Amino acid sequence: MELIDKAKLYNAIAEMEDEARDVFLNTMSSPHKEAYMGRVSGITAIKHLVADFPTVESRPRGEWIDVEEFYFDYKCSLCGGLSEFDTPFCQNCGADMRKKV
Repeated sequence: MELIDKAKLYNAIAEMEDEARDVFLNTMSSPHKEAYMGRVSGITAIKHLVADFPTVESRPRGEWIDVEEFYFDYKCSLCGGLSEFDTPFCQNCGADMRKKV
């Protein structure tokens, strides 16, 4: 998963919207003004989609520590939760245990 800065994306789209609106306002007498207005409307719709889209929180990154406690073989470096298997995520705190590439 790739995380993006929602505010920066929104602002970039808002700039595109402003530029498209300026083009539309400068071509009011053009026979293509409907096409320019359609472009403004489309960009505005995308801007609202980004604003309303749900966000996700990034997961903390941990690692499994080899231990032998009871029948568990691994312990989370973040929360201390125990696991029998070397899983990609800690079942206790949700930390991402995959090696960073």
